[in-house]
Amino acid sequence: MYLVAAAELRGTPPAETQNTGARDRIRNTPTAMLLDLFAVRVDPANSGAERIALNLVFPERKESFLVTIANGVLVYEAGLADPAATTLTAPRAVFLQTALTGQGLQQALAAGQASLKGDPAALRRFFGSFDTPDPAFPIVTP
Repeated sequence: MYLVAAAELRGTPPAETQNTGARDRIRNTPTAMLLDLFAVRVDPANSGAERIALNLVFPERKESFLVTIANGVLVYEAGLADPAATTLTAPRAVFLQTALTGQGLQQALAAGQASLKGDPAALRRFFGSFDTPDPAFPIVTP
C-alpha cells in the first residue's frame, strides 16, 4: 500500500493487478462482517425513505438474518425473522454473487437452488440500495 501511495503522489497511476485472493477472503469472511460491509455501501439516495426488510436464510451455513434498511441505514440481526418481510433462502455464494455483481439469483431460482417468499420488488430495492465502490480509488490524493 505504501508504494501505491508513493506512486500516486508522483502522478503515476498504479498498474491494474488481478486480486486472486479476493474470492477466498470473501468466502471465508463471516456473514456478519459481510453485512457490516454492505452497511457501509448503502447509498441513502438509492434506498429511499421506505423501510426495506428482508429475511436472509443460508441453509448450508445454518444461518439466518433479519436485514432492514431504513433512513439510509442497514441493520441486521442474526437468528431473527420478520414474518411480514420477504424471505430469500439461498446458498450464501448465490446471495453474494447477486449483491456484488447483480447476477446469479434468477438462475438459482429457476434451478431450484434458491427460493423467494414475499415481494420480489423488496429484493430488487434491497440490492438497488448499494453504492458500487471504485476499486481504483485514490489512497492519498482527493
